[in-house]
Amino acid sequence: MPRYGTAVHTGTLAPGAAADVLSVSGTVAGVRCGAIAGATVDWWHAGDPGRRGRTRTDRDGRYHFETAMPAPRAGSREATALGLRVDVPGKSVLTTAVFLPDAVAGARNRRDRKSVV
Repeated sequence: MPRYGTAVHTGTLAPGAAADVLSVSGTVAGVRCGAIAGATVDWWHAGDPGRRGRTRTDRDGRYHFETAMPAPRAGSREATALGLRVDVPGKSVLTTAVFLPDAVAGARNRRDRKSVV
């Protein structure tokens, strides 16, 4: 398992936890400056229990974390997603959602299916 960046706080699974694991890796990069070291990546999702975490990118702008597979929110009609917030000092904060492929097929309304295709 890759260990990019520095974990600030993690909601990752305990060894031997009985849950499907979602492994997320990526790179934070600027159009002009390339890889960005030290960016903060906050993440969250619903589930039982919901989870939150934070990590920082390494010198090559990479990050990695593992968490339990997100679950749909009780009573929600929205597709299951992982929230991400990327904060680079001196720059605008980026907040986005990553919809999971299995969640697309299970989306219960047309708006959600279109938003992730």
